[in-house]
Amino acid sequence: SILLAACSVDEGNISGTITNAKDGQWLFLEKLTLNDIEKVDSCQIKDESFSFNYKANYINFYRISESDKNYGLIAIQDKDTIVFNADISSLVNFQASGSKEVEGNTQLLEIINSIKPKTDSLKIIYQKSVGTVEESIVLERIRKRYDSIILKQKEDLKRFIDENTNLFINLITLQQLGDVSEYFNYYEKVSSNLDSLYPNNFWINDIKEKVLSEKNTAIGAQAPNF
Repeated sequence: SILLAACSVDEGNISGTITNAKDGQWLFLEKLTLNDIEKVDSCQIKDESFSFNYKANYINFYRISESDKNYGLIAIQDKDTIVFNADISSLVNFQASGSKEVEGNTQLLEIINSIKPKTDSLKIIYQKSVGTVEESIVLERIRKRYDSIILKQKEDLKRFIDENTNLFINLITLQQLGDVSEYFNYYEKVSSNLDSLYPNNFWINDIKEKVLSEKNTAIGAQAPNF
């Protein structure tokens, strides 16, 4: 697409700032399926700015990528107008606005990333204790502290789902939360809510199948063994 080109009325647009990007660096908009990634648009960054146009028949996950390992994942619908800002070194840590989905995604990233400074500081504390008589005591304390940090994050993720029950990106929240067997009620809640909003969406069908499989497993476990 031509950089910063005006959209036609039946197209969506994603534009924004990629700090520390060099003029001429390529950025790609890619649509995800369960098994594949399809290029939708590409543009060269100029003055740290970019713009994509797209058409979407249904809500789906898209990547804004610089490479296969450096991308931000968002959920977009037809005719969204999204502002996406990130640093070129780490597109995964973006801030976005323009729809409930991408604004929710920005909040979700804050929850996911909030534990890194805490776990990094625990690593430093442990590394300083290595080889000292305190090492085993420090390790035990750190394990307990780490467990409490993870537990707090799980509670934050559950609260995020409870407060944003209709967000498509809760499919990502579920992945971050844990396995369907451990968080069955949340998987069931998200799949039921989203299925009523977006029937026959293949991402939601995938979660529905996991919920159904888990339900059948639980029923099988409770059945008498003759």
